[in-house]
Amino acid sequence: MKLGFIDSTNVKPADTDPSFEHWIRVDSMVTTWIHNSISKEIVEGFMYTKSARKLWMDLEQRFGGCNGPQLYQLQRSITSLNQGNSTVGHYFTSLVKLWEEFDVLTPKTQCTCNGCTCGASKAAADLASFMQVIQFLMGLGDNFDHVRNQLLVMDPTPNVNRAYSMVLSVEKQREVHLELTETGDATAMHIRGVFKKDERRRGYNDKRSQFCDKCNKSGHSRDTCLI
Repeated sequence: MKLGFIDSTNVKPADTDPSFEHWIRVDSMVTTWIHNSISKEIVEGFMYTKSARKLWMDLEQRFGGCNGPQLYQLQRSITSLNQGNSTVGHYFTSLVKLWEEFDVLTPKTQCTCNGCTCGASKAAADLASFMQVIQFLMGLGDNFDHVRNQLLVMDPTPNVNRAYSMVLSVEKQREVHLELTETGDATAMHIRGVFKKDERRRGYNDKRSQFCDKCNKSGHSRDTCLI
């Protein structure tokens, strides 16, 4: 496994060993993978390490300290993030990125019983899933109060992907309704404009068809004649 090149379980063979060249190639490949995962701002400081194991140890020594400040900042970002003027999709994507960063830095608790017969692993996973749903719903706009309340009373609480799907469906329905409303308003305005134009045309034609036998002129009747 490639992990052995990092945790030193795959020991470098002697130069005379037939597998030496293959080991060097794979180690170089793993080193490249690690380089590609490092931000461009700091990768240059690790370009000349001799092996994947050495590179990993250097990274661990420089950046593997206490994650407390990072976890604190990430948790604050997660708690304070809200939809604002963003779409549901954009808001959810931003939240997922923060969750992923938080998960990487959070120490993992593992059950010690064989196959986790005590249910602790499932309970921990269910709690994490529930908290993600709560965090997602907390940041939604007030115009999603109805679907938010629906999700909160569901038993069992759906996972965050299901919750996102339901909220997204509501957003799409509103967009369609708004589009239909705007189209209907535009159509109504057009019809009113045509109707008024027809009224003016009919009034003009009515006047042209009138003839006053008092002054012998067209455009009005005897009743409206000013002479």
